[in-house]
Order: sequence, then C-alpha cells, then structure tokens
Amino acid sequence: MRNGFSLLTTSQAAGLLEVHESSVKRWTNDGALRLTKTKGGHRRISLAHLIEFARAERPDAALLLISPYEAELTRAALAARERNDFGPLADLILILCDRASPSYLIKAMRYLESACGVPVSRSLDLGMAEALRRIGAEWAEGRRTVAQEHRFTQKVMDALHGLRHPEPDLVPASAPLAVVGVAESCYHEIGAMCVRLALEAAGWQVCYLGSDVPFDEFAGIQAELRARLVAVSFVAPMGNADAMRCLNALEGRYRGDKPYYVALGGGGLAPENLALGRRPFLEAKVWKSTESLQTWAKARVPARAPGRPRPDPG
Repeated sequence: MRNGFSLLTTSQAAGLLEVHESSVKRWTNDGALRLTKTKGGHRRISLAHLIEFARAERPDAALLLISPYEAELTRAALAARERNDFGPLADLILILCDRASPSYLIKAMRYLESACGVPVSRSLDLGMAEALRRIGAEWAEGRRTVAQEHRFTQKVMDALHGLRHPEPDLVPASAPLAVVGVAESCYHEIGAMCVRLALEAAGWQVCYLGSDVPFDEFAGIQAELRARLVAVSFVAPMGNADAMRCLNALEGRYRGDKPYYVALGGGGLAPENLALGRRPFLEAKVWKSTESLQTWAKARVPARAPGRPRPDPG
C-alpha cells in the first residue's frame, strides 16, 4: 500500500483516533479492534480495520468527517507527521477539490493539526503549495481546462476563508494591525489569503486588500490605519524587479512617525539578490513560508489584554 502505512502501531492508531494508546490496547484485548502481531510480538493494526472499527464504534471520530476519503486522510496525516512528506496531502487536496465541497478541505487541515500536531500554516506551505504546482502543470500541459483550474482555485479560497480564526474581529485592544494584499497586476489571492490566515492565527488584526493593489496605495492605507506591518504577495512570473519597485514606492511615502515592517513573499523572489538593507522600515524581509512568518508575528503580539469587539479595519 502507498506510503508504507498499511499496518499501524498502537501509538499511530491512537493518534489517528485521538485517544490514549491504552484505549487502543484495551480494544484489541477485547477483540473489538482486530490486530496482527509481528514476529517480535508487537501489535499491528491494519489501516482498513482501524477505519472499519471507527465507523462501527467511534462514529464521532474526526477521522470520519471526510468520508469516504478516510484512508487518504490517514496516510496524509502520518506521512506529514512522521516523514515531513506532504506529497500525500497534495494528493488529498486534489481529490477533495475535484470531488467534494470546500468543507472537506477545511476538516482535513484541522484534522492534521488536532490529531498529528501539523500546523495549518505548514500544511498550506507544503501540501497546498505542491497541489497548486501540480494544478499549474496540468493546465500548462492541457490536462486541465481554465474552468477546472478556476474551480480548484475558488474551492481553495472558500476553504481558506473557513480556516480563518472563528472570531477574527474579537481581538485584544493591543493587537497589532497588518495590511495584506496582492501586488499590482497580480490577480491570484491564495498566497495573500494564507498570510492573512497565519497573521490572524498569530493574534493580529488584518486589513485585507485583495488582488492588484498599487504599491503606493499600500503605503496610503498603512499611514491611514497606522499599521505595524505591510505584507505584499507576488505571483509568478513577478520577481525581484517588481519587489524593488514595491520597496521604492513604499519608501517614497514612508513616515517615520508611523513605522512599520515590510513582508514580501512569492516563489519568484530571490531574497539574496534584493537590496533589503538601508531602508527606513523597521525591517524588510522576504518570507519563504507562512509558518515562519506566523512564528515571527506571534513574537510581536503584546501580552494579552481583555478582548473587545473591534470594527473591521478593512
């Protein structure tokens, strides 16, 4: 069976069912959950039997929420957790976007986080990025129509909205604000939406501007809202020359009494060849992953104060 997870340890089975390992051992002792044993006497449970058991005895298990794709979900979860291999997750994303509603993709991402400790940001950086690369290749090779590519993109966008913090407007009074959008002449928002999601999960407010935002208007909104961060997403084939235009435009309207950080991202950017230093910003950096940006952002959120509803800054 693909990915080598046809037989599971009791620890793996417990993780997938989100229960203590002692429960799995008890079920095997009682005969409720079938097992085999290795030559060394170690218990092994087939993936098929685990799913069969969950359907019969644990119908509320999160593992079953994307039925009938439980097997694909478990393989993706184990590969990501134990091998840092997100290829199976990319496989699953393609299946779900072609055959199921966006809610299935939301449940799959949440499951990897709760059952296997894989942050949503990492699933997006590695699994979603690989799925998008494959979609682009299929379109370029004529194996996927424009309509099919657009359908995939819109399902992903719907899922990203669903993955946002459940109450993004209920934030501490001291929460910093970020302005996030897509570079001018770019119309694909998935990267920027991933950044929005990561920053909100880190405890930031986000003013989201969407696609095709003129560079100088990022600066205008920053000054108006006194945002602490301006994050700009670039879509291939845009590269370093476009990033330089962005930095120059922001620098031209920079106000020292309203300082902020600049975060740039995009597969076409090569930070080692960008003149990021000697700029007036607090810092300007190209981020290669939303997970690392999220970690950085969490470290810059002040100690929590009592939360209160705040108007949408966007």
